[in-house]
Amino acid sequence: MAESAKLLVEDVLHGYPVRQWVLSLPIPLRLLLARYPKHLSKIMQIIHRAISCDIVHRAGYLKKQANTGAVTYIQRFGSALNLNIHFHMLFLEGVITQECGQSKFKCVKAPNHNDMETLVNVISHRIATYLEKAGLVQRDMDNTFLDLPMDDEDSLLPLQAASVNYRIAVGPDTGKKVFALQTLPAKDEQHYGQLAQINGFSLHAGVFADSHQTDKLERLCRYISRPALSEQRLSLTDSGKVRYQLKTPYQDGTTHVFFTPLDFIGKLAALVPVPRLNLTRFYGVFAPNAKVRAE
Repeated sequence: MAESAKLLVEDVLHGYPVRQWVLSLPIPLRLLLARYPKHLSKIMQIIHRAISCDIVHRAGYLKKQANTGAVTYIQRFGSALNLNIHFHMLFLEGVITQECGQSKFKCVKAPNHNDMETLVNVISHRIATYLEKAGLVQRDMDNTFLDLPMDDEDSLLPLQAASVNYRIAVGPDTGKKVFALQTLPAKDEQHYGQLAQINGFSLHAGVFADSHQTDKLERLCRYISRPALSEQRLSLTDSGKVRYQLKTPYQDGTTHVFFTPLDFIGKLAALVPVPRLNLTRFYGVFAPNAKVRAE
């Protein structure tokens, strides 16, 4: 983790200001993307295109006149060891243009709350349009819902479905909510600044590392490339339950979750990606065949 973060900072992002964009998704969409890499890749392209176009336009250019770049980490886990597909995207805080045969970098101002609200609306609408064209959306008289392809012989599906919904997957309490311990008072949810939410989509862009803040950027890279499980926050209760402490308490005051040993194994199994799935993606000027990257 530390070596890959350092390599990323020194060989890819060094010398550029970088902003982290984090996109969380509605629960049904998390299950779809956990199971079907084809839809995952298509939706990631939609997200990258929307954010990169926003950055280019805020810099005062058209998309064909400038480009930006991003390194995206696909995280499959939430802080409670639940299946939670979401994206940590390290975007350049600016654009690269070609002037007199040379590459030039131009910074942009940080996005404001209106920018964030517009962008999360664009992303959610485009993803919904893609899902409908892909035949994954069903409608009845009153509702619209995601119609996931199901395989009754897939033993991993019940584990993933339970995990994404914070439910117990195995044992006599199957289907019940995972036991959580609330040791702190609840906090009011606040929507402001570089955070915007709509219909289960949440977009945050409040973490920034300037071009000279390499230590901060490396810490950020280590954080978003961390493994799902922290052994330091894992323990056994006197009754034999697995106790896991959240890194950051939930807004309702939850600080710990508890599992039976068997369900704990099921939660870990649900987090395993399909074979040969690349969880780190490069876009724009950082894409493998990008001309600017070669320079």
